Amino acid sequence: MNNNEKVKALLAIIVNLSETGVWSERTVMETLLDVFEPQELSELGYGEQVKAYMDEYGE
Repeated sequence: MNNNEKVKALLAIIVNLSETGVWSERTVMETLLDVFEPQELSELGYGEQVKAYMDEYGE
């Protein structure tokens, strides 16, 4: 597994934390945005989630 695949797998695990109720969707997005730029998350397939977060919280 190369680094890009590892990052994608880790992102999927983190996003799943909101789906299982461990973390709120807002906490997940805030955590991801602490590490990634919105464009990077969009390129990794999380564009809709980033847009929804930005529309809701404008951060």
